[in-house]
Amino acid sequence: MNKLLLSMVVLLAGCGDDPGWYPESDGGDADTDTDTDTDTDTDTDTDTDTDTDTDTDTDTDTDTDTDTDTDTDTDTDIDTDTDTDSDPECVEGSLDTSTGLCWSPATDSTTSVWGATDYCDAMTLDGQDDWRLPTRAEMIGILSGCDSDVSGGGSGMCNSCEESPTCAALLGWNPYDFWTGTPQSGDGWSYWWVVDYGTGSVSWDYCGGAHRTHCVRSTL
Repeated sequence: MNKLLLSMVVLLAGCGDDPGWYPESDGGDADTDTDTDTDTDTDTDTDTDTDTDTDTDTDTDTDTDTDTDTDTDTDTDIDTDTDTDSDPECVEGSLDTSTGLCWSPATDSTTSVWGATDYCDAMTLDGQDDWRLPTRAEMIGILSGCDSDVSGGGSGMCNSCEESPTCAALLGWNPYDFWTGTPQSGDGWSYWWVVDYGTGSVSWDYCGGAHRTHCVRSTL
């Protein structure tokens, strides 16, 4: 091989020219490149993040506000007013709502039972003309506290008009005695019942006696 290379060099250089260098003779000496380049990268990069962020919120908001509103206002309205003028047919008189009777104003003068009867028969009040004398039962019906004699149909005592709530509301303070339209039983037409609102006395009198007059009419 070396001889071949030498011949080629001689040819290229020309005959008789000295190339200045000669390949080593083939004496069995082999040029062996034993350079082994081993590059081992032992760089180990370990990145460990030990940053621990723990956020614990311990804020506790407790609202213990208790608002209690207790209304102890008690409004009790007790109406003790007796309505004596709630019917259009009883404007000038006083209406007893429990019976429907309208009571006319009392007269200022006295008269016999016949005069009282005629007075009521001729009366026109609130546009109505059906007025009459009240009966014994109607007269004592507006008084309170009547005794057993009165309740049994005889003479006796009741509370005065002023002391009787219904009578006081209807007629006010009225200390006079009035004819009823009821004759005293057993005496024909000679004696008639009389009620004294001033004292509460219930009695009878001769028809020619002198007493005041109330007239009534029914609104029912």
